[in-house]
Amino acid sequence: MAIQDNKPVYLQLADVLMDDIVSRKYTDDGRVPSVREFAADHQVNVNTVARTYEYLTQRDIIYTRRGMGYFVWSGAAARVAEMRRQEFLNHDMGYFFGIMRSFGMTPDELSNLYKEYLGKIN
Repeated sequence: MAIQDNKPVYLQLADVLMDDIVSRKYTDDGRVPSVREFAADHQVNVNTVARTYEYLTQRDIIYTRRGMGYFVWSGAAARVAEMRRQEFLNHDMGYFFGIMRSFGMTPDELSNLYKEYLGKIN
């Protein structure tokens, strides 16, 4: 994982684990790596991963079973998708629209580009 300067490491690690949940690498009620395993895999401090896991626990993405480790909450992939949608709507979309406006792009042009994009991926 390449560390970015603009986002705390524990949130970058949360993104990695959430990506794995959305891609179904870890499924509902499935075990995720221990704090130590995840730290070793990503070459970060165990305390950073503990903070990551606490962050995800507070958002009902993962939960702990005493003595057994961390597991994925049922429906976590849908919660992650909704969290990311809200983050985009509340933070990224304003920036995105500002760029589009600075280019002089019209809503119709944006709509057509989006339709073209969807046609290419379907």
